[in-house]
Amino acid sequence: MAGAQGIDQVIESIHTHIGQWQPENLDDIRAFMTGLAELGSEWQHAFGRLADRMQSDMPLNTEVAEHINEIGSVAGAALQHHAQELQQRFSLVHADDIERIESPKPNAQILDVQSNN
Repeated sequence: MAGAQGIDQVIESIHTHIGQWQPENLDDIRAFMTGLAELGSEWQHAFGRLADRMQSDMPLNTEVAEHINEIGSVAGAALQHHAQELQQRFSLVHADDIERIESPKPNAQILDVQSNN
């Protein structure tokens, strides 16, 4: 089952690189959220290429290839949409935290919880 092996590798990669992801700072969090939107776009392109190959290089019915393309389009667009909403929500909910990081007060480290433990 060579096809299942490819899917298994993708699933393992998702668990490893997304499920176990550990951000180190605000830039990491922002890059991750941006990356999720990019992942949705790449998901769409990959399924589109697969659908094209299914029609041209494989003995599969056009309806099957079109459905593969639809899976990629719907899932990829949903991921892009929700990732963009996540970016907006994060910025709104954590506005005060972001402001402190991006524009710290002079000698703010004096009041830093981590530094005072």
